[in-house]
Amino acid sequence: RASAQLIRVAALVACGDAKVSQVESQDAVSTFRDLGDKLNEAHALHLLALASALGATRGAYEEGIRYALDALAIHRDLESWQGQSAVELSIARLNLERERPEQALQASREALALLNEFGGSDDSARLAHAILTQAYLDDDDEVAALQVAREAVLRFKESGNLRQHALALDTLAAGLLIAGALDEALAETEAALSLSRSMEDTDLEAYLCLRLSEIQAQKGNDEEALQAAEDAVGLWENHDADHSEEVACARHQVVLQLLPRFDPKDSLKEATLARAYFSHTGDKHREAFTLLKIAQIIYTSGDVKEAMETLLVAKDMFRETENPRGEALALNSLVEMQHENLDAALQTCLRQRAIVQEAGWTWEEIKVLNTLASLHQRQDLKSAGRAAREGFRMAKAVGRKLEQVKLLMQAVQVNLSAISSQKSEVSRNMLEETQRLARDAVA
Repeated sequence: RASAQLIRVAALVACGDAKVSQVESQDAVSTFRDLGDKLNEAHALHLLALASALGATRGAYEEGIRYALDALAIHRDLESWQGQSAVELSIARLNLERERPEQALQASREALALLNEFGGSDDSARLAHAILTQAYLDDDDEVAALQVAREAVLRFKESGNLRQHALALDTLAAGLLIAGALDEALAETEAALSLSRSMEDTDLEAYLCLRLSEIQAQKGNDEEALQAAEDAVGLWENHDADHSEEVACARHQVVLQLLPRFDPKDSLKEATLARAYFSHTGDKHREAFTLLKIAQIIYTSGDVKEAMETLLVAKDMFRETENPRGEALALNSLVEMQHENLDAALQTCLRQRAIVQEAGWTWEEIKVLNTLASLHQRQDLKSAGRAAREGFRMAKAVGRKLEQVKLLMQAVQVNLSAISSQKSEVSRNMLEETQRLARDAVA
């Protein structure tokens, strides 16, 4: 009975049923603990970790990591390398979700080392390479990320596992896309698509079509990007199995391609269908992101009031699910829509800064300071100058060259505005600072 319960919990986790899977996995942990079955207790703790993380909040990820570490300790005591590697991969993935790339790097390296030493499934090895690649990307080490991704491609090419080879090519393409190597990313994706078609793997082909759409969009090939996204929708809709979730995600990608073409009717239709699915399944995370796109569509159609109301719904949904990054994105869009109401835009921008400051996202805070400088420049040059200088210091500290230039130019513009408006004394120091800032910006 206890073993059957473990199978049931695994199915509930796979289906994304957070509430029931947490209750049943807690019960399974207690059952195996009472029985003195340490191995199955570890398995139950691992499932409890995954069930907890289904909450998709910072607190949920933290709780999931704690349970996973408890499971890992038992597997180490039992010298169960298979259990260790599986749990290490989950710890790595949860740390990525929690935006802790250094911990994800450590866990994924340990998982891969175990798999290489004792052997393991190709699927586990490929997943370990993929997580390690993403951890390096999140840690801003593109060179190491691409090296790991290429090692995985070579490994599965030599092993002859076509599916894992195709997925490894996709991981490499994703890394190349982030690195800006668009032609290489396109070539790797086309190679992966060729493999999926040779296997007649429709599910994988549809997934890779979404990657192709993303790359074509980055290359500025709008027609090709839209076609690839629509191909993904068609492949999943015509598939024998139920792919409602995948179709909803593909529709979201179609929306992204329709927006630049200013096709509000079709893009709103696709976005509304995607939102309906996410709402029906209780996936507030993706529903909120879809609402961001819906707000953008409504805004480009000219209804500013409804667009802002939609954004506020998305913002509240992000806050409810404890997703500060999503809330900050919603506030960023709201600032853009409030351009005619300076006081409201400033308040929104300050709230956005408070969120990214609390989360410790330096890169996002730099961008917010750039926006603040622009807003303040309309009425408070002193505050504009402070924001630009603070942003510049932060950008310099983390080596963000492009943002340094942008913020230096903001500071130059603030000084020039102050001089031209004669709202501050045109001193020799101000003129010299303006010249110095301008030289630094173009250096």
